[in-house]
Amino acid sequence: MTQDMASLFAEAQAKYQAGDLADAADLFQNVLERDPKQPDALHMLGVIAYQLGQADAAEALLQQALHERSPFPDAAANLGTVLMALGRLEDAERILARAHMDAPDNAVIAFNYGNVLFDLKTFSQAQTAYETAVALQPDHAEAWCQLGISRREQNDLNGAADAYRQAIAARPGFNQAHYNLGNVHRDLGSLGQAETELRAALKIRPDYAMAWNSLGTLLGDMARSEEANEAFDKAVLYAPESTAYASNRLSAMQYVDGISGARLAEAHTEWYWLHIAPEIEACPPADIDRNPDRPLRIGFVSPDFGVHPVGFLSAPLFDHAGNEGLETVIFSTRPPSLDDDLSKRLRETASGWIDCAELDDDALDKTVRDAKIDILFDMSGHTSGNRLKVFARKPAPVQMSWIGYVGTTGLPAMDYILGDALQFPANAEALYAEKPLPLNDGYTCYAPPGNAPAVAPSPAMESGKITFGCLNNPAKVTPAVIETFAKILAGVADSVLLFRFRGWDDVAVRDSVVHAFKRLGIAENRLRFEGRGSHAEFLATYNKVDIALDTFPYSGGLTTCEALWMGVPTVTFPGSTFAGRHAASYLTTAGYAQLIATDRDDYVNRAIELAGDAGTLKGLRTSMRDQVAQSPLCDGERFARSFAKAMRTAWQSYCQNA
Repeated sequence: MTQDMASLFAEAQAKYQAGDLADAADLFQNVLERDPKQPDALHMLGVIAYQLGQADAAEALLQQALHERSPFPDAAANLGTVLMALGRLEDAERILARAHMDAPDNAVIAFNYGNVLFDLKTFSQAQTAYETAVALQPDHAEAWCQLGISRREQNDLNGAADAYRQAIAARPGFNQAHYNLGNVHRDLGSLGQAETELRAALKIRPDYAMAWNSLGTLLGDMARSEEANEAFDKAVLYAPESTAYASNRLSAMQYVDGISGARLAEAHTEWYWLHIAPEIEACPPADIDRNPDRPLRIGFVSPDFGVHPVGFLSAPLFDHAGNEGLETVIFSTRPPSLDDDLSKRLRETASGWIDCAELDDDALDKTVRDAKIDILFDMSGHTSGNRLKVFARKPAPVQMSWIGYVGTTGLPAMDYILGDALQFPANAEALYAEKPLPLNDGYTCYAPPGNAPAVAPSPAMESGKITFGCLNNPAKVTPAVIETFAKILAGVADSVLLFRFRGWDDVAVRDSVVHAFKRLGIAENRLRFEGRGSHAEFLATYNKVDIALDTFPYSGGLTTCEALWMGVPTVTFPGSTFAGRHAASYLTTAGYAQLIATDRDDYVNRAIELAGDAGTLKGLRTSMRDQVAQSPLCDGERFARSFAKAMRTAWQSYCQNA
């Protein structure tokens, strides 16, 4: 490069460094007019084109720079970035691998190489590249943060936490690293530390919607549902466009004392009009034979077909639906890598199973339509991983909500919600966008797990002291629940209360609940806490419990079934919402309506009276599993008949009105 050219190039660089991209581009263009093959000018013009949003022009210029000079690591690295932005990850990986090989001591190139490997989901290789970047530049905060993310993807949670701490040390006030560290602490079960990190992220950036959303989920896990609801309110405030955050808020509302069914219905309707209605495109109706009497194909969409309430409460249907002339097709949005024993059972018993975890809304909509589904079930509602936007397109002629959610979805395209007479009290239709469709003998059917331990004698027989138990999600343990449990403990001398669920083994979670009981006169030594464990260990906990106490306004679903299977009577009272009536439904179906109270005072009295009736407790303990097994609650054939009858009624109604 001549002296005049060098001066011109230096002037162009100065303009670029000052942010004057237009003048810098003109000067670099002047360099090229004198030497059309000058690689540095081609490189810088490519960088400027990319920054101006001209990715295609940037690619051409950077390719030309590499043609004129090889190796040229900086140009190769920037070309890799452009190709990533264009979605050409394989091309970007090839270019960045070359740049990394040509400049192995360049931390920025190693970092960019890690990014493309991460996007290609080759997490182990990405981790190696990030480790190279931080070894070369220990204060590279972004590389530390990405290293943490890649380790977390490989389930190295402690390694991820270490990387996030290094990121924060390299850049104090790095809110994303605090956020990521908070989520890892939650995964590790350190909920108090998780809250500290999430609040640190929010102190740095109060409008950090993702952090408010994660905090909402965390606070629910910590038995602080009212605060969780407030956190989700903030997430929606700062990211009003997020359908997922709005759904999380709707789910959280179900746990809060005093929120009526009417308010829940209103909130779900608001969600629909704000988040779904503006995006719905006109879709052609599903091309389906409207013969009211032909065999039916029933589809089921959920990420929870496995060891999950959805799995345990739907498995008997799939076992017996074929005998009732129903063809069942599961559209599983759960990654196949998460399959467990129950997933495998469902794969075998359903008529068809289609893995849909990688399908976007367009692809899932097409998959359902191509499968010629007559009646399609949503089994997620507003919970994580839901596909309500697909249901809004109406890919099947008849659509229903079942098991996966605790009330209305808010979707006008959802025709029915499945329940029973107890789930749908008088005037229930006003609370749903869907039409309530009650089944006889309960709206689900329980599949007891094969690994359930044998029922042990009631622990009070040996200790002489009653042990109450609550194995529900801590999100269901509200201030009103604690107040009610305290009255029961006060009414039964020397009794204790055992809580078990993930989260209760964290001191921050326990302490807030212990303090609440102390304020009500219940000493800490009357409370027991156990945390996470295997499903078999969780079930075995019931052998330490004499009487289970249900929660409100969100009652126990699968938890109640498991307590009954383990010979433990569950005392409940039905609330006014769908979420508050699960336990009452299961108790009625199993033949234990005497355990259902009329209100909170009656609930307290029934629990105290039962605790004082050793004969009844002993009789229930020894007979309950057999009675439950023979009841409609576990009668898959009976449930399949009732289900098939309801499907035929709904289908004939559709054919008549279509």
